[in-house]
Amino acid sequence: MASVLGAVGVAVRVDSWSRGEVALICRQPKPLLLLVLPLLMALPGVQGRPPRQPSATYVQAPEVPEPSSYALVDLMQGHDFAGLDADGDGRVGESELAKSVEAAVQAAADVVWASVDINGNEQLDLED
Repeated sequence: MASVLGAVGVAVRVDSWSRGEVALICRQPKPLLLLVLPLLMALPGVQGRPPRQPSATYVQAPEVPEPSSYALVDLMQGHDFAGLDADGDGRVGESELAKSVEAAVQAAADVVWASVDINGNEQLDLED
């Protein structure tokens, strides 16, 4: 670019290319500058960066609340304390709760599977 402009008598000094600041030093009469300046402004990078989008118009992700029970309340609704206390010590430990929840999830999955596996081949395919 500098060699082309140097041939017509215009020197270019780039102060900060990232900000699009370009200084022109004209060694020829101003009418020649009026011919070169539109050509120079047509070059990408000389015009500067496009304006930034205002941050108020950025796409915002909605706030999603943390689930309070992870649907365990619904899954465990039919179970009583005695059913959760597998060893009968009067307390429900973490492992006892986990086993009861796993059994409830498996029972729920079996109900859903029976409704979606229409042809009963134990696989989901396009016919289902």
